[in-house]
Amino acid sequence: MLVNYCDLCATPMKENDYYSLYVNNPKNQPPDNQKFDNTTDYYNAYYKYISQLQKETKYICPSCKYIFDKIFEYRLEGLYKLTEECNKLFNLPIKKNPKERKNGKEKKK
Repeated sequence: MLVNYCDLCATPMKENDYYSLYVNNPKNQPPDNQKFDNTTDYYNAYYKYISQLQKETKYICPSCKYIFDKIFEYRLEGLYKLTEECNKLFNLPIKKNPKERKNGKEKKK
């Protein structure tokens, strides 16, 4: 009997109840922009990339996926709060130029 375990928390996973997680470094891109002399070099480069991708893929359970979802949800909420604070800072009234202030006193209507 084959039992699969979560790569993050090491709990046993049910048969079809898991998620694949792969994080790619920007330096490790597929070989699309490379120039190849023949098709075998092209296929070998892709085979190498696919085998590396299969080795680095993590299989996680639903509870670990839920944790990842919450991490990104909280991150988005934090970014939204920071954006709102920046908007409040940048929407402050502008101080007038010393020449426009008329000795620090403005006329009231």
